[in-house]
Amino acid sequence: MFWSLILPFQITCGVLALAVITLTVLAKPGFWNRLRALVGYLLLANVAFIPTCLIVGMIVDAFRFREFAYASFSDVPGERWQRYLPEAATSIRMQAGGNGYHARYTISEKDFHEYLDRLWKKYGQYSAFPRGSFHEEGERVPQAAFHGEFGRTGWSYSPDLILYYGPHEDDGGGARYYFDAKSGLMFQRMVIW
Repeated sequence: MFWSLILPFQITCGVLALAVITLTVLAKPGFWNRLRALVGYLLLANVAFIPTCLIVGMIVDAFRFREFAYASFSDVPGERWQRYLPEAATSIRMQAGGNGYHARYTISEKDFHEYLDRLWKKYGQYSAFPRGSFHEEGERVPQAAFHGEFGRTGWSYSPDLILYYGPHEDDGGGARYYFDAKSGLMFQRMVIW
């Protein structure tokens, strides 16, 4: 859930520690000796920590949470972004965020159903919900539901989309698949905590 805060936290700690050490070493002898300088700069660093961390987070997130394009599954970097993504997916567009991603890609109907069967076989025993227990699964996706999920992506709705679910973790992590078998176009929402 808080994994996306780790990198900004680490960068902020490093930057403020470097600033405190540098300013303390450069403190001139006299009334403002090094011990007083260290205490003063540590207090200042504590006050500046949260605003600095927020600014660092916005800068870092602008690079890591945005839209990406990949030719195939093997081009997608890291297990976090490959999670719940079929190996046969091609022409992948992924909008990454702090708690998961929205993806659009092409896949054949056969490859998708084989992948979903393997996924449930491998992780179904750990799922908070058994396969087939989601009431909308296997039904057409209404346009309003699609736009509620993918509205900010700018991706176009298809009236042939059918909703499928992968295993869902107890904490809410998991994937929903919106598949148009006629065109081989998949829209996916993956949530991680």
